[in-house]
Amino acid sequence: MEQIYDRFWHSFCRGKHTATVLFAVCIFLQIFDIGNKLAMQRQAFAYERAYETPLKSAVWEELAGRESIEHIVWVSHNLDDGPIMDFAKYAYDNGWTMNNYYFARAVNVNETTWQSMQHLDDSCIYLFKTDEKEYLAGNMEDFDLNYYEADGYIVGTVFQIEHAVPLR
Repeated sequence: MEQIYDRFWHSFCRGKHTATVLFAVCIFLQIFDIGNKLAMQRQAFAYERAYETPLKSAVWEELAGRESIEHIVWVSHNLDDGPIMDFAKYAYDNGWTMNNYYFARAVNVNETTWQSMQHLDDSCIYLFKTDEKEYLAGNMEDFDLNYYEADGYIVGTVFQIEHAVPLR
């Protein structure tokens, strides 16, 4: 078997341009192999895209106009990356901070959230997901907040939002 391999290889490599042709074939195969990935990358980065916020309710505009707000408390135990990123952008745009974000290890987040809920502050807005509405309905009295629904979220505030209808 080794003789057949040696004979084939030596006869193949005798030509002057064999290495060049072999190299060109390998490059062609490589480009063909990653062609779809390159097209996807081109499509992802070649066009200008603008961020469009999913937070379109007038509630968000009214909250953004309040100078007393400094912090967003994400109370929900549901940590979907999408909403967290949207609220992080919203907080950043308004010069606020957040208690929760996309962490590799969110040590003590639940503890600090619970502490925030025990010491309500008018400089904070408290966010819940609407799929927790049933839980909140039975526990709204536990926290002295005004609750509003906006864009699939429940917003809790110590103060009243003028142009919004409270949940309770």
